[in-house]
Amino acid sequence: EFSDPDLAAAKELLIGKLSSGAVSSKEIDQEAKDLGIGRSTLNRAKKALKVTSKKSGFKGGWVLCLHEEAEEFEESNTASSVSSQSSEDRHDI
Repeated sequence: EFSDPDLAAAKELLIGKLSSGAVSSKEIDQEAKDLGIGRSTLNRAKKALKVTSKKSGFKGGWVLCLHEEAEEFEESNTASSVSSQSSEDRHDI
């Protein structure tokens, strides 16, 4: 099997940074760049690890999280109030 040390380093970076929760996409990109990991290699590592990108609020930036944590992040950033349709809004004929 083909071994790619850059891909392995990118996976290690992602696992190390994201194992404790969501992290800014810019922070990950910068650290990868500092380590000499190219964008395409980082993207292959994201795909292999099923890393998910999420928008952090309306004005917030993008964050990355591991696939398992994506649902938790989504729940914590979604408004907890659910609007319900009142009987006045329904027009039965």
